[in-house]
Amino acid sequence: MSTTSPRAEEDAKETVKPIFITLKVMDQEDRRIRHTIRMADKLQVVMDMYYAKAPEVTYGTGTFLFDGIRLKGDMTPMGLEMVDGDTVDFFPVMIGGGGFFQCNLLPSSH
Repeated sequence: MSTTSPRAEEDAKETVKPIFITLKVMDQEDRRIRHTIRMADKLQVVMDMYYAKAPEVTYGTGTFLFDGIRLKGDMTPMGLEMVDGDTVDFFPVMIGGGGFFQCNLLPSSH
């Protein structure tokens, strides 16, 4: 005979964390790529999957963000407290700037 109430057993079931979650990677071109991962797996798996499924994006040419945090490959969903269905944003690296102004730092020879 069980000594716990049905409500206590129900609460215990609600606190059990899932082993797998599905994450969605979304980029500026409105590509949405989903990947199921274990909570303890490194996020590098998701990053690699994004590059594999978006062949027009060169490997390593972007930044992955989750809730404003820049993701690194050795981070895990568990460490970031991710839940099933969370979205990771991908932003391509922007190179450039400063091309509109020319600055002459050397003294004039006139």
